[in-house]
Amino acid sequence: MIPEAKGGYLSADKIREAFRALDIELTNDQFEYLIMNIYEYTGNLKKLDYGKIFEIFQTEEHKRMKQMMGLYEQDEEYEEDHSDEERDKKVKFEDQSTS
Repeated sequence: MIPEAKGGYLSADKIREAFRALDIELTNDQFEYLIMNIYEYTGNLKKLDYGKIFEIFQTEEHKRMKQMMGLYEQDEEYEEDHSDEERDKKVKFEDQSTS
């Protein structure tokens, strides 16, 4: 929607513009709260990580996705740190424990 968004960062003005384009009305106080919370992540008002909006206002779907990503990352770390034989033992143990 906004070309600058491709990099993952927007200025406060561009974020306001995006909200207006989506017909999302915020009071000035609400918008300032949002911007200041995003600012905590980047420390730059001209380069705000707009994806952090989902961290600030977590939905149940976002929480589930974050949990799934955490499990995926743990599994990836396990894969890197263990041999094929150890991974096979883990799979066999998990299969037996679910029976």
